[in-house]
Amino acid sequence: MPSGTGCSATAAVDPAAPDVAVQIAAVGPVGAAIDFVGNDATATLALSVLPKGAKLMLVGIGGGEMKFSVAGTIFRAHTIQGSLAGSIPELRAVLRLAQDGKLAPTPVHDMPKYDVSVVMTALQAGQVTGRPSDRLGRPGRSAAWLRSDPWQN
Repeated sequence: MPSGTGCSATAAVDPAAPDVAVQIAAVGPVGAAIDFVGNDATATLALSVLPKGAKLMLVGIGGGEMKFSVAGTIFRAHTIQGSLAGSIPELRAVLRLAQDGKLAPTPVHDMPKYDVSVVMTALQAGQVTGRPSDRLGRPGRSAAWLRSDPWQN
């Protein structure tokens, strides 16, 4: 199984392995999971390892039904998103571009939590470049993610 780590992934695991939970725990906190299989077992596994605020991206169409706690999803602030775009050959082409270093990484800029309304307004206006994030929780204002800084007069 290819590692999948050439495209900004820190690890890839075999969900059928008997020690899959140990493999995932060894990686550390999982900020996002991409389910390329997309059946109830793999989606449930992926959702079960996500910490608060993480995202599950479902791209495989293996089928089935997934049972999950609505309240748990709200309290853990999970995002579950499905995506069906492109073909397997197109995915391979994009992965080759990434492995060859031909795709620039998405810039991630820190923003304070109290500026979330400013970020949402900027997103709606198409003014965001990169990805605003509060992942580091640094205090202070940083508007590097905006095409024009509203705090500069």
